[in-house]
Amino acid sequence: MYLRKRYGASRVDSCPFCGKQGVVKSAQGIPVCIAHRKMQLSGLKCACGSYVDIKEGKWGAYANCLRCGNINLKKVLEMNPQQKAQEKPEEKPEKVKTEITVRSDELDFLY
Repeated sequence: MYLRKRYGASRVDSCPFCGKQGVVKSAQGIPVCIAHRKMQLSGLKCACGSYVDIKEGKWGAYANCLRCGNINLKKVLEMNPQQKAQEKPEEKPEKVKTEITVRSDELDFLY
């Protein structure tokens, strides 16, 4: 069965921090979600062990290693899983549940 391509469906960029759809570019040129637009990726290493520079090109963001050359950014993010663990989600305090006992002479409780 042949399905025709739809506009914008061939490439969907995701945020490297949370995995949501990347709709905004950060200062480094990486597509990120709105919540992470001011965060930066730093300390990324290549498979050879050297650090990579993140650059922006005609077809999107990529990484540049001095030894290996240009590398796809998705491959670099797969090799560096600590970036996702770096950000901690906000924890909401749990509400304390209290038990209320209502007797028949306390009808004012309902009103």
